[in-house]
Amino acid sequence: FEPVVRSLIQLHTLDPDPHANYSPRPITAFYGLYAAFAPQTSVSWKERMSVLEKLPAPLYDDVFDLIISALPTSHGTVTSHSKPIFRNESRASLTNHDVFYSYNALFRAAATRHNNSAIRIAQIVDHAAHMSDEVFDEIIPILREASGELSQNGKKIIWTPLRALIVRHQRFPEADWSMPSVRLGVLEAFRDEVAPSRIDQAEFLFSASYINDLTTGDDFSGNALEERRTAAVAEIITNNNNEIIEFAKRVKEPGYVGLVLAGATTEWDQFLEILKETLQIIDCPSLFIRGCAQSGYRIYKNEFLDWLFSSSIIKNHPKSFILMATTLPLAPEITSRLESI
Repeated sequence: FEPVVRSLIQLHTLDPDPHANYSPRPITAFYGLYAAFAPQTSVSWKERMSVLEKLPAPLYDDVFDLIISALPTSHGTVTSHSKPIFRNESRASLTNHDVFYSYNALFRAAATRHNNSAIRIAQIVDHAAHMSDEVFDEIIPILREASGELSQNGKKIIWTPLRALIVRHQRFPEADWSMPSVRLGVLEAFRDEVAPSRIDQAEFLFSASYINDLTTGDDFSGNALEERRTAAVAEIITNNNNEIIEFAKRVKEPGYVGLVLAGATTEWDQFLEILKETLQIIDCPSLFIRGCAQSGYRIYKNEFLDWLFSSSIIKNHPKSFILMATTLPLAPEITSRLESI
């Protein structure tokens, strides 16, 4: 059994596309050997885990991805069937005790192989809902201690999926798969320890995919979401107007940043200063520019139109002018200006 595991690990490191599903992969074969419910081997769990534990250092690190692949997924469930069905009836004596022993062993194996990597710690934490109480109480403190030594960017890598995991379970507290409040409290303390700056935390407000996992406690009906986005942008430009452009480059939906930018400013001159800086940035997101045009027209209609249709903008920044002008509605005050160009 040990030579087979070593060979699969080495093949996995050579696989150019390990997660492809167009043909059997080494990672798939490894999962078959270490799957909790239907392992494709008659070798006992203790023997299989002993093989992982005595691997030499080079292979010891490479096996991490394979171990993660054998863990239950963050959206999966664990059946209460006491005797999972196998192709070979001689193995039908497997019980839930064996299954949970296997999961506990895999979690412990992963926790000893995170190698102070933020990505690896995040992968383990994402499976926290499937940890037994014993493993949860043992592993989470270890991961919290390791994350304390990471850089701010490393902590952010852990914070992002951890925040999503917590709110997903808070959103459905009565569901059978939802974690108890005590466990969520431990994870919330972990989340707060690795939380990035308030500006970085605001990034999820400008991502359509993140909005779907928000808790029901957050009211995002009506104008509530726009109000939270506006408040976040207002906080950013309070420190430095130019910082909002860098923020727009980082978020997944920069158009949303532009849509609330004018409303976050206190006066036209402040918004104008940001617009001028935007025109100087070569790689400024086009969606952000379009969003700025819409919010500028909505909040500072006359001042914005006078600035946009000025000869200096049309001649010196034709691409940005076209982006903004084609985003605005075909209102009479706009069509008349377009006809006069």
